[in-house]
Amino acid sequence: MDAVWEVYVSQTKYGPAYISVNSALEANAPLATHPISVNCNLEQLQVDGYKLPTQTARAKVMLFEKKAKALIQNEQSHIYAGRVSLGDFTLFNFYSSNGAALVNAFKTSKEFSTGFQFRCKAEWDGSWEFYRRTLYPNALARNKIENEKIRNVLGSQGDDGSQRRKVNHFAHFPDSVSLDAFYKHITKTGYKVESRSEKPDDNGKWSIVFSDDQAPVVMDIWTFNLRATATKLKGEYSGWESTVVLRRKK
Repeated sequence: MDAVWEVYVSQTKYGPAYISVNSALEANAPLATHPISVNCNLEQLQVDGYKLPTQTARAKVMLFEKKAKALIQNEQSHIYAGRVSLGDFTLFNFYSSNGAALVNAFKTSKEFSTGFQFRCKAEWDGSWEFYRRTLYPNALARNKIENEKIRNVLGSQGDDGSQRRKVNHFAHFPDSVSLDAFYKHITKTGYKVESRSEKPDDNGKWSIVFSDDQAPVVMDIWTFNLRATATKLKGEYSGWESTVVLRRKK
């Protein structure tokens, strides 16, 4: 399976962290054969008055990442997990079956000998704790990522998402009991049911389509609750859709 890269912002007590993660890491690198975490810390990056990386700093981060990917391109023993930028440093994370060899490769490669101030460290991480806790998006971040995908599609068509409009939502469940419980929840909170399964589909799923008048820019708070409720009932909230509503001219 190819890498699936997702970029998002996570709020920390030190400020916003900008994260790029390979969310398909476990499909590409079995945990048992890649138990060593290698972190390379790229330091002293320029930041602006808001403590965000400058354009020059972002270019340096992307160049380091490009060279790092090339360094391990033909090595099955190493895989790139992602990076996190916070203030004036960016941490690049790899998982490996031979961490010492990867650290040495960074130290001895001429590609990193000038223009970069960094240090790499290898340590045992058999449960991929760093990847799961620092890089991989939590429920809040995952919810926002999925909504941003839809908002970006709307934005590409001139819709800034600020106007309320009918929004259709979709959810699927393993049985009629869980579907009924979800139905009771959404109707109690004001959603209108457009359609619901009377029998399972060919994949054994029971589905429901429901709607409300909402503005996409503030969708995160609504969908987070819907995802959490569906998951609690062993179902899946699969997203939303709306028509394009162009920004009103003043």
